[in-house]
Amino acid sequence: MSYNTLNRREVLKTAAAIAGVFAMPQIATSATKPMVLTGSGFGTQWRALCDASTNRTQVAKIITDAIALVDRSMSPYRCDSEIFAVNAAPKGSQFKISPEMAVVLASAETVTKASDGAFDPGVGPLVNRMGFGPIRGDFVPFREGFGLAGERLLKHVDGATIDLCGIAKGRAVDLIIERLHADGFDNMLVEIGGEYAALGSHPAGRPWHIAVENPLPGTSNAITVIRPDGRAIATSGHRHQGVDGIIGLSHIMAPAGGQPASQEVRSATVIADNAMEADAWSTALAALDAREAVDLAHANAIDALILVSARVDCSLVSAVRTGHFTRHEVQK
Repeated sequence: MSYNTLNRREVLKTAAAIAGVFAMPQIATSATKPMVLTGSGFGTQWRALCDASTNRTQVAKIITDAIALVDRSMSPYRCDSEIFAVNAAPKGSQFKISPEMAVVLASAETVTKASDGAFDPGVGPLVNRMGFGPIRGDFVPFREGFGLAGERLLKHVDGATIDLCGIAKGRAVDLIIERLHADGFDNMLVEIGGEYAALGSHPAGRPWHIAVENPLPGTSNAITVIRPDGRAIATSGHRHQGVDGIIGLSHIMAPAGGQPASQEVRSATVIADNAMEADAWSTALAALDAREAVDLAHANAIDALILVSARVDCSLVSAVRTGHFTRHEVQK
């Protein structure tokens, strides 16, 4: 964990390197500049922006404890995690899963059904084939491979696996916000690898602002700036990971075809009531072709910004807003 006083250049540079969205605190006196706490988790970096008088040790402990809890339950890289045991078990195995796992799987199942499988926690083996994850085997759709009833999980198919990497970071952000609020912290912005949620307001007294970055290679300008307004924000896209060059293969899979996403949707930013939901839906939209993503967002009243690029040269073609996304925009 490290900390420093934030300035605008640091915010733009640091957050752009981490994810497709970044905080843009207003330049003000030192008394109103947010302090930034940083650390690592889930193979990426977490950041918390808060008033300079905040107890940084307490905040860092809340954050690292929440990340550790989610990681112990849902990391496919740990042989002692719940998810590892589920994935290794044979057909017919029944599990009494933890409350955290139950919450995340229930949300994952809801988005899987609503997205008609564009988001699917069974996607791990497809990700592994592209060299991005540890889960091997054949792809078995989650709703075929498992049955979920509260904190009971039944494995229906041998070789069925669960990969919650498309939703777990969002749950960790939600858990952090819940614990910070319970401990009396009222003004805080928390981010883990592109998933954001906030409490209260910026130290300068204004709302928190999050800028959606242009996802095209070699760019760093903001497409728009949005206010969380008590909600959570997540961005999924193809800028920072992939192989084979500028258009190459994406780390985001399209489960229906068993192949990497086309990257027509260069990035999808979703605003939702919690970061877990925003995380899953942004992943679902980024896995689809542009028309499919826009139709899905409209059909489910998702507050989203879908940035569409040309397949041939990756140039940005359009920015499509769905649901009530525009209500959160500071500038357009």
